[in-house]
Amino acid sequence: MAVANFNTDGWLIGGFDSDLSEVETTVGRVVDLRYGGGTHILSSVYDAATYFVKSADPHRRHAILIFTDDDGQPSMSERRVVNHLWQSDIMLCGLIIETPDSQLHVASGRPMGTEAMLGVAAKTGGETVNADDPGHAFREMLHRMRIRYSIYYQMPAGRVGSSREVMLQLSARAKAKYPTGQVLARKGYLIPKVAAGSR
Repeated sequence: MAVANFNTDGWLIGGFDSDLSEVETTVGRVVDLRYGGGTHILSSVYDAATYFVKSADPHRRHAILIFTDDDGQPSMSERRVVNHLWQSDIMLCGLIIETPDSQLHVASGRPMGTEAMLGVAAKTGGETVNADDPGHAFREMLHRMRIRYSIYYQMPAGRVGSSREVMLQLSARAKAKYPTGQVLARKGYLIPKVAAGSR
């Protein structure tokens, strides 16, 4: 795991580390920080994905878990961020933690800036949840991220860099058994420069 914080810019606080006790200490330092300024969520997610490409183990699953008060400003297009995450094979998940400032923002009727983040999460197979109890929500989200399946299939030929849509649905039998079930899956991918045998 790696840990970073952001407002209009991002700062890496702890690089990738497999020592989870050290990661816990790093997260504790982030929790005690005071934040201010704007919140550029999508550009920060893009930067985090770039750090993954440069520093992460390519043989492990990749996911970004963002903590936000849902009070962001536009900073980058959703399509650009989605393409970057698809190309880097990264899923985005988010925990929305209300603060007094974000509650005032909602009460004033001003539009929130994270609708695009919700779209990015959905298109990369992730999800966002309102975290009334942040500690419990954090543990639950980590659990849900770990138990996801990987599905492999033959990649159809196509022009390098072009995007392909993917649709994954429950079978009729599964829908009957789980009528309220939802499929959280990546909605597409970019055809890589070197075509892999499977994706």
